[in-house]
Amino acid sequence: MAKGDKLTPAEWEIMDAIWALSGAPSVREVMEHAYPNGEKAYTTIQTLMNLLEKKGLLTRQKIGLVNFYQPTRAREEMVRKETRTLISRLFHDSAPALANF
Repeated sequence: MAKGDKLTPAEWEIMDAIWALSGAPSVREVMEHAYPNGEKAYTTIQTLMNLLEKKGLLTRQKIGLVNFYQPTRAREEMVRKETRTLISRLFHDSAPALANF
């Protein structure tokens, strides 16, 4: 997995919301979906989404005053890469070792 593909827990939360919403959600839509009780500020979500764009995991399209974001990778692809990294790092590239854990 390339360094830019590595997601922090907060980035996973944002990406999961984007994948669940499908299409090209705005920052506000992602915030309302992922944090319905206002657990994170709008500016925090916007910053995270901009970082994900810089990593190449989102594209951004501005329509009027609103930015809309689309994922460049499917959730399944990112889960596979994270799983491979976990197996490699913790189980010396051995899936049977993981299964026996």
